[in-house]
Amino acid sequence: MVLIDMGETRMMRQDDIWAVGYADLCESKRLRSAGEGRIKVMADNARVSGELFRMDK
Repeated sequence: MVLIDMGETRMMRQDDIWAVGYADLCESKRLRSAGEGRIKVMADNARVSGELFRMDK
């Protein structure tokens, strides 16, 4: 079971675990700001590479 705080919508700390959704997927991932409006989405599993996403305004 996972509890999700829907009140936090801005990333104020690096490397926290967030519930994220993109395409038709929902996952819990670590997020890190990558500058220039980009977010790095990372898995705790070292065999899974991170992905960069641009945040739309």
